[in-house]
Amino acid sequence: MDFPVHIAADKVNTLDYSLNAGTVKLIAYLDDETAATDGGVVWQLKTSSGEVSATKYGPEALFLLPAGHYQVDLSLGTSKVTAEVEIALGKHLDQRVTMGAGVIEMTGYYSEGGDIISEGATVEQRKFEPSLDGKHEYIATEYNAPAIFKTPAGKYQVVVTKDYATAAFDVEVKAGKVTKATGVLNAGFLAITSSEGATILIETAEKDISGKRKYIGTEYGTLNKAFSAGKYVVKITESNGEVLGEKEFEVKAGQRTEGSIP
Repeated sequence: MDFPVHIAADKVNTLDYSLNAGTVKLIAYLDDETAATDGGVVWQLKTSSGEVSATKYGPEALFLLPAGHYQVDLSLGTSKVTAEVEIALGKHLDQRVTMGAGVIEMTGYYSEGGDIISEGATVEQRKFEPSLDGKHEYIATEYNAPAIFKTPAGKYQVVVTKDYATAAFDVEVKAGKVTKATGVLNAGFLAITSSEGATILIETAEKDISGKRKYIGTEYGTLNKAFSAGKYVVKITESNGEVLGEKEFEVKAGQRTEGSIP
């Protein structure tokens, strides 16, 4: 607010102004009993016209604003909720806003009882119910181990991918709770050495009904990637188009398969 001020010489000027304001302390709760503690909580107060009046961060936020009606937007991760607040002239209000949110903590493993996928994995959170095309709508991606999703309570599909190995898991999270989930990829490593600059083509060993193998991927020079357990055919081609060789390899869950071509 701007106020006109007249300052007289050789006098002490006393100014009394009214801000026509009040204060509100907003407190985030994951459920009816569990207060949020995450510093990633974001608050936005909007006027009735939708204009953002203020933004603050943290599980608790104190606002000094002109008296009136405001919309409160509270978010944490992919969890968002809207509430209403009335700021009264010269008054203070403490108000809880409940998010109905929880946390998914997903840890990926190469095999049952095997090594944790500690790096290089992509973990996607998707909607539980598929759309008309059978696909699950994307929500968010994490790359840490474990992958942590702050999300509204409910059921979700979580997809864990490491190189050429991928698997989907159904996870349910409850408000105010941390759901610790494990995803076993049933995967191992395939490491192939060849000449520098060679093209490495990987296909499934099994052929489909038309006699074709399913294409998996292409690497160059060397191959050292995770694959779902199973048999694969690896074909090596020089940069001039000359085929150096083709071999079948079996990848076992939690194990490393090594070889060379030719």
